[in-house]
Amino acid sequence: MSPMADLGTVWNQRHRSPSPWDSGRPCRELERVLEEHAIPPGRALELGCGNGTNAVFLARRGFEVTALDISDEVLGRARAAAREAGVEVRFVHADVLKLPEGEPFAAPFNFLFDRGLYQHARLERDAFERALERVTAPGSLYLAIMPNANDTAINAPRAVRDQELCLDLARRFRLVQLRECRFDKVLVKGREVSPLMWSALFCRK
Repeated sequence: MSPMADLGTVWNQRHRSPSPWDSGRPCRELERVLEEHAIPPGRALELGCGNGTNAVFLARRGFEVTALDISDEVLGRARAAAREAGVEVRFVHADVLKLPEGEPFAAPFNFLFDRGLYQHARLERDAFERALERVTAPGSLYLAIMPNANDTAINAPRAVRDQELCLDLARRFRLVQLRECRFDKVLVKGREVSPLMWSALFCRK
């Protein structure tokens, strides 16, 4: 079994149970950043799109959206969500660290979005940075949302510290804005919490 197939199987199993992290609504930080930074529609790539909620939202805003996920099971739900919304999204079954050659990755994307993939992909930082470089051009923006290590209410796996965020992609990306924010309320071990997150906006140098 290939590493991607093995990892895909792991995520397929996780997605078979309802996720407390899926609110069914577009990410509020995504909405805020698009408005606050006046980001115009263009070619957008979502890394780890899950059920497709944010990919559909971007398509409705006029973006030409490609969305990838390593779980083929969750991509089926994402495609159904796009059909129901009446929008066109190009969904790709892929590992972000091993992107396929050619379309749709032959041309750079203006905007990248990632809610929850960063803390996993950064474990192979060099490969992750190379993948991001491949799909961007100077001036491309990348918004990443990930667990915040300052959160004392919940012990999120692979939570990230602000110092790490400043250094992780520094060779190829400039950190434009780093903001603490709260995730929508979720049930974790029977307890309702609003996890503390980082909203990090990067610009390709």
